[in-house]
Amino acid sequence: MVLYLVFEAAWLWNHVSPAVVVVFCYCWCVLMNCLLRAALMDPGVLPKNVHLVDNVAKNGLPEEYHSWIQMPGPRMVHDATKTDAKKTPDPVSTPVYAKYCNSCFIWRPARASHCSRCNVCIANLDHHCPWLSNCVGQRNHCYFIGFLVFACIECSFLAASSFYIVAIKSANRARMSLFLGIFACLGLLYPLLLLISHLLLGFFGITTREYLNTERHSGNSHLKDLCLSPFNLGSPTTNFYHQWFRPRGASNFRVLSRRRLDDGRLDQVVIGGLDV
Repeated sequence: MVLYLVFEAAWLWNHVSPAVVVVFCYCWCVLMNCLLRAALMDPGVLPKNVHLVDNVAKNGLPEEYHSWIQMPGPRMVHDATKTDAKKTPDPVSTPVYAKYCNSCFIWRPARASHCSRCNVCIANLDHHCPWLSNCVGQRNHCYFIGFLVFACIECSFLAASSFYIVAIKSANRARMSLFLGIFACLGLLYPLLLLISHLLLGFFGITTREYLNTERHSGNSHLKDLCLSPFNLGSPTTNFYHQWFRPRGASNFRVLSRRRLDDGRLDQVVIGGLDV
């Protein structure tokens, strides 16, 4: 951004149009807004110590707490199951699963997962992003995708304007513009690949973790399993809309900021020899 303003903004303002510089700066502001929201927002942290077990230090967890619980999923007709256009197939019911978290001592809702780096359970966890130093979950997923979108726009905009200046001035007279153009092209690759992968997953209505787990356990049939996922709403357009505009839900941090001092739902406590 600084190099663009120093070496290119004035020339583009005077020789092309002030709108070019204004649009670039506006997109940069939106990019930074999405970046800060994705990095600093609560991704959907679930409270700890909600489903504690009596005498857990002495007797340990019950046997059923070590296995998955299967619950009936929604009955839907997916496009992947439609074989005859004249006959409507029967709805398919795919079960959903819940698991007890031994670290947070809660029954995790469907699609929630435990992040070992943050040591919390996240609602609808997609992945932990090391560049943001934060998880990408239910409450900040749309901002993460927005950051990728505007990062691609900014890199494309910078590359186009830089190579335009090089074409007008020649490479010898616009070496910094040539450098910025090459740098923008290289910087475009990673966010573009991430954006494409997240948009494709959004069309199926699944998260990155769900895709990796499906591919690992399903072998060659994982594409069919993606189409029959209980979280697939049956239409790529509906799935995509849900990915961008679904309700984020309230933050547990904001709610628990008014909690009593003896409420330990976000605290790390020790029960006997177990670190909870």
